[in-house]
Parts: sequence; structure tokens; C-alpha cells
Amino acid sequence: MGMCSYCLRREQYECFGWAEARVCGISGPNDPVRLQRKADLDKARAFALRLEADELERSTAEKVASLRAEANRLEPRI
Repeated sequence: MGMCSYCLRREQYECFGWAEARVCGISGPNDPVRLQRKADLDKARAFALRLEADELERSTAEKVASLRAEANRLEPRI
């Protein structure tokens, strides 16, 4: 199930125009309901991106620590 680019709802169909989007309660691109849905979607996407970035940062830090530990183990001590 995709996202309708006009009404920004997860529907099985696309509105294919602002006239059809009126059925979903959207009068046009600057409709307050549509703008709020867009803001909510953007906020959810930003949250997901931050989670992904945090996970990547954590796993990268673990890999860096592992590589440094292996390098220290292999390097002869004087």
C-alpha cells in the first residue's frame, strides 16, 4: 500500500488530482490538513533517520575499537 501524493494518506489508490483529493478532505496543496499530515510524516521520518544514525554511530564505534585493539595486539611492544 503506497502513499497518495495528494492527500498524503496510505491508500490503495492515488487521487490523481486535487479534484479527487477533495474526497479525502484536501482542497489543495496548501490545505491545513495536508500541511499537518506532511509535517507529521516529516517528523516521523526525521525520528527514524536519527535512530538509524545512532545505530550506525554505535556500530561504527564498536568496529573502530575492535580494529584498534587488533592493531595494538599485533604491534610489537618496545
